[in-house]
Amino acid sequence: MSQEPTTPEPPSRSSLGNKVQERLATFSFVQHAILLLAVAYTLYFIRPVLLPIILSLLLSLILKPIHRYLCKLKLPSPMSSLLIILTVLGLLGTGIYYLSAPAVEYTDKLRNEIVKNRLKSVFYPIAKIQKEISQVATEVEKITNTGEDEGGDDSLNQEDIKNEESINAKTGSLERSKIPNQQIATLDETFVKPLSPVKVNIATNPIDELVEIINSVGYYIVVTLTLVYFILAYGEKMLNRITEVDLTAKLMDEVTNEVSRYMFTITIINIVLGLVIGLAMWALGMPNPVLWGVLAAVLNFIPYIGAIVGTCIVFLVAATHYDQSMFIILVPGVYYLTTLFEGNFVTPAILGESFTVNPIIIFVWVLCWGAFWGIPGMLIGLPLLMTCRIILSRWQGFKRIERIIST
Repeated sequence: MSQEPTTPEPPSRSSLGNKVQERLATFSFVQHAILLLAVAYTLYFIRPVLLPIILSLLLSLILKPIHRYLCKLKLPSPMSSLLIILTVLGLLGTGIYYLSAPAVEYTDKLRNEIVKNRLKSVFYPIAKIQKEISQVATEVEKITNTGEDEGGDDSLNQEDIKNEESINAKTGSLERSKIPNQQIATLDETFVKPLSPVKVNIATNPIDELVEIINSVGYYIVVTLTLVYFILAYGEKMLNRITEVDLTAKLMDEVTNEVSRYMFTITIINIVLGLVIGLAMWALGMPNPVLWGVLAAVLNFIPYIGAIVGTCIVFLVAATHYDQSMFIILVPGVYYLTTLFEGNFVTPAILGESFTVNPIIIFVWVLCWGAFWGIPGMLIGLPLLMTCRIILSRWQGFKRIERIIST
């Protein structure tokens, strides 16, 4: 009796649906990855255009409360904006004039041999421990090699030594007279002649590089402050026009006010931190305490990394000023502990939980912006992240992302 061939059952609709969903999910992931790479590529290459715009928006949010206060004093909006810009330019020029000379002076002092010896004395205990550890590792390696040699074939080693000695004896017995004089001269010229000095040509001129840096910084300063003026003078009017057209755009005004409050509060906190650190440096006898206060206030916009960089700079300058290792360690320790206290207690107490962000997100975010735009990118990283969080918290569809960003 013959058996009829069985036909395979067609796949069910549920299994087909699952496969389609998996392929769609994979395709969606690839799309998002390509989009992310395209955005990163675009951000990297449009820095000359986008960086002044972002800086001007953030600065206008910081200066917005001052602008509103001046407008309440019956000053016209363009006049208030011009007064603010002139004040910022005056403070910036004064700071550069008085603080650039000490910065150059400390850079030159770090090349002094006395300063290098002070740094060596500070790190001497660490170097001593490292040397002892390396010595112990070397002794352990010798003991291990000795044990391996003893466990090997002694007769084979002795035979190798005899063969090597015989080869050396035969090689040494060659008479120099058998080699032609021309060949001897060639060998002597090849192996005995000293090497000629290598000429190194510097392709770039340091003065040209300095001029290029000044031109680049000047471009960003001029464009940014010009945009800040126009945003302060006419941004409020434009925002009012938008809210008249679309009622949902009133949400933009709320977000702008909240971001402005955050930026202004953070700026005041950083200024107070700079004053405290400046007074501490003055009490410890550090030269130019105003410089270290300004440095602390600016670097505090960069979370975590700014405090570490400022501590390292203060440590190097302390090595140029103090003779005792205790003060060389004490001064940067006071700097770092002050910033640590501010970041963990003062700022959270003032801002509250509504502005807290996951530290992992902050660190990765700042590193990414630093990779895109360098130090300016790191400075604007945290304000941009807080702005994104405030915007996401206002839309119901992005609540999940906002919860991931928050602590």
